[in-house]
Amino acid sequence: MEYRARGSQMRFSYSKSGFGAAAQTLCLLILFEILTFALASAVFSVPLRRLLVPFVLYLAPCSVVVPLIFNARRYLDRPRQCAVWFAVAVSVFCLLVVIATIYSGIFLGLAPSNTKDIPVIAVFGCTIAAITAYYNVLRLLTSKR
Repeated sequence: MEYRARGSQMRFSYSKSGFGAAAQTLCLLILFEILTFALASAVFSVPLRRLLVPFVLYLAPCSVVVPLIFNARRYLDRPRQCAVWFAVAVSVFCLLVVIATIYSGIFLGLAPSNTKDIPVIAVFGCTIAAITAYYNVLRLLTSKR
């Protein structure tokens, strides 16, 4: 990854292909997630085996969203289309994180299994996050021109 500064704007460009950059990003996310779960296991005295299901549940959002974000970056020359792809990626990420959090809590015995707030949290949280991402990306890309 190469970092270049142009005036007050930052630009990150990869010398690798899009697939290579996405693979590198996913490997780093997996590494940091393993470190996080190992630290949580040590601090809270929970066996790593018991944290396997939450690990997989929290790995899914990153695995799904990284390709969506790299796809959105292909449309940097078309701000509206890029902003829509980023909004979709953020919405999917939020939805998967909500699902991972609720089911991890149920699996670990921290939350009741009859939680009725999941649809409300998912619908409103994901919608707000997607709209915010859309307008922020659109503003960022149109201000560069």
